[in-house]
Amino acid sequence: MFYTGANAPAWSTGTWSAGPASLYVRNDGNVVLYRKSDGAPVWSTNTRRYGS
Repeated sequence: MFYTGANAPAWSTGTWSAGPASLYVRNDGNVVLYRKSDGAPVWSTNTRRYGS
């Protein structure tokens, strides 16, 4: 969740029901949120580094 300067929500992944998770920037440039309980990806940017 990103908040504005007024502490209002500006953006969210919409994955609140996934439980605790960790965010990683992978070597290929993709940013992925992995659920801590089982390591399953629950959200990603689906971006890739040029040439990957």
